[in-house]
Amino acid sequence: MVYSAGCEYAIRAVAELARHWPDKQYVLLRSVASGTNLAGPYLGKLLQRLVLAGMVQSLKGRTGGYRLAKDPKRIRLIDIVKAIDGTERLNRSIVGLGDWRDEDAPPKLRSWAKLRAQVLALLEKTTAADLAEAAAHRRTGRGSRRRHSSRAA
Repeated sequence: MVYSAGCEYAIRAVAELARHWPDKQYVLLRSVASGTNLAGPYLGKLLQRLVLAGMVQSLKGRTGGYRLAKDPKRIRLIDIVKAIDGTERLNRSIVGLGDWRDEDAPPKLRSWAKLRAQVLALLEKTTAADLAEAAAHRRTGRGSRRRHSSRAA
């Protein structure tokens, strides 16, 4: 696997914070947890790792919480993955078999090496702003393929 479940949760948290970027207000941990459907205590630990990496700011007190430390357009998913998981997972075989270089992969697994490269390329170019936009799109239902019947039920 390219990144851990904890990393996925951190990505979801950053996407949630990116939604609040325009007002630059601090968001309470419980609000971030609610917006991501994640448990608060574990999420708090992940956010602290992102604080140490310089992607998130935290503030204690009544008006405190978490907010992005920089424009979501400048936070790439690869940065989040490196902050939470480090780089070891990124360099492994995507199917978890061996630590060979992609060009040394067994012939039947070379297509997996190509997939790994594509995933890494997506992590490099996808930003927190992209995720916030996708989340807003999902919430508003724009672009939904569901069709409503005009017939009476």
